[in-house]
Amino acid sequence: MLTWFYILAIGVLTLSWQPLWINGIHPFDQKRLFQVGITVLALLIVGLHQRIKLSHHYQTFLILLAIVAAPSVVLANEPLLAAMEWGNMLGLLCAAILLAHIPDAHHKVFYLIVVACGLYTLQAWAHLINTILLGLDENVVNRLPGFSNIRAFNHWQTWTLPIIGALPYFHQRLNRVPRYWLWALACSWWALLYIAAGRGTTVGILTAAILLLVWRGKPLHSWCKSLSICAIFGFALGAGYVAIEASLNLVGQHADGGLTATHSSGRIFIWQNTWQVFLDHIWLGVGGLHYGNVPGTHLASPHNLVLLLLVENGLIAGGLLLAGLSILLFKLSAQLRHNRDDLSAAYGCSILAASIHSLFSGVQLAPYSQLWLILIVGAYLRSSGVFGKQQYAELTVPFRTLTIGATCLLIAGVAYTIIDPAIPDPWTDAAARYMPRFWAQGRF
Repeated sequence: MLTWFYILAIGVLTLSWQPLWINGIHPFDQKRLFQVGITVLALLIVGLHQRIKLSHHYQTFLILLAIVAAPSVVLANEPLLAAMEWGNMLGLLCAAILLAHIPDAHHKVFYLIVVACGLYTLQAWAHLINTILLGLDENVVNRLPGFSNIRAFNHWQTWTLPIIGALPYFHQRLNRVPRYWLWALACSWWALLYIAAGRGTTVGILTAAILLLVWRGKPLHSWCKSLSICAIFGFALGAGYVAIEASLNLVGQHADGGLTATHSSGRIFIWQNTWQVFLDHIWLGVGGLHYGNVPGTHLASPHNLVLLLLVENGLIAGGLLLAGLSILLFKLSAQLRHNRDDLSAAYGCSILAASIHSLFSGVQLAPYSQLWLILIVGAYLRSSGVFGKQQYAELTVPFRTLTIGATCLLIAGVAYTIIDPAIPDPWTDAAARYMPRFWAQGRF
């Protein structure tokens, strides 16, 4: 199982550096290819490995969910692609479960977070300083290296800020690293949040941290203090950089007003439109990955996880999935009230922050963000002791069959979307209506 962690680590470390190592493939698609490879491999391992265990309750729920979702998949305009979306979601869960089977996975993921964020921070600041020195006029959408859209970088920050943003608090885990380097990395990560104008990330992190502080009280005062101090100095650093950039007139489209902007970026209109589409397809939905292919929609997702699951999967399957996710979040919050491990609390804060952020953005959709979902959820499952406290059982034949079937559908769907010549490319065709969802070409 340790090999599984190394595969994930190599992937996220490679992709945290500007992914230009495959000529002719868009960086978004490079990340998607690796993420799909991870989910396919996870499904195969869970389906074939004899030592993987999971509660019978969870196995039964996932099988029931697959049965309930089947009509929505079969009746979609592109059934194979709708099935591919469900297979991908199951694969992400299986990948997190595999990680949770690794002893000390939560400690390994902690060090991986530090290294990956540290490497990217060096690259990002080198790029930003180079922008000023060379007087480059940048578009804010892709102003940070390695991300075709700056919001995908914000998604990564949502998963990692509860740890990196309070890194000085965890200095005992990094006792060989000078404290000033920890402060520098933490403040720089917060500064990049300000420069990237990550309002959704800011709301998610602050809300989750406040909830955690209310639930846990004094044991987390030091963590919260470290998080707050680093955020203040980081935002000051970020504001200073933005001021220099503005004085040199280097960015023509600066982040819709930055973190101080008060508008909703059109989300109210998007949500109203999405709700109407849901009412028009209330029971079975439009099919997984089909939101951007419905007449009247303007994006590949509605920037709200609840609406996305409902409109694509219908009230029956989408409602059942949302109910399951809600129960898991409730259990997570109950565990956080009693679990005294600080690292486990930080991972829990990341999951809460991402859940809140998903109500405003597609934090669960970007491929690199999905890799961090695997790492953070898997690390939390290990650190919280869930696998040690509950009675886990051998995987049943129906569940193993489900994972193997999902593997076949996911591979077939990926092959179909890659070879389909009719899919428009918004990166090269200005008239293309669709924006990225699964691939950069955007139709699905």
